[in-house]
Amino acid sequence: MIDNTFAAIKGGFEPEDRNRALEASRFAVDTQRSTRLNKSKMITRTAAELLKAMVEYGLHNGYEQVVFITDARFEKILRFCGLSVERIGSDGSHQSVSTVAGRFPTDHQQLQRIARTCGLWEPSLCAPVIPGEALREGEQDVKAAVV
Repeated sequence: MIDNTFAAIKGGFEPEDRNRALEASRFAVDTQRSTRLNKSKMITRTAAELLKAMVEYGLHNGYEQVVFITDARFEKILRFCGLSVERIGSDGSHQSVSTVAGRFPTDHQQLQRIARTCGLWEPSLCAPVIPGEALREGEQDVKAAVV
């Protein structure tokens, strides 16, 4: 979808292996019905759980990154959650950006950062990639805890 609908925004970016990149081009949360995380009024628990679930899903299914199209405000939310976001394109200048293309890796470090930043220590998916206890232990040997 990103290639066909948003080709101009993504610039010349091409994932090395398309079969190892998830695409995310739509993301909506009812902010009136979802509780805010204690740390900030910027993000809801539901949004943070969905982002964490994307990383868990990617890890579980062998994806290396999420490539996304969103607005600049949501890009800030991704960063607030601790994700290492790389902007790969936009539809305007930095001062007036409304739509951006970007990517973030689906790796253990990203999962750890979201858990720590948002306080989401329990798995978001039914079949967790990393048990909640392993997330709490820190980064020392998280890879050994993969189920």
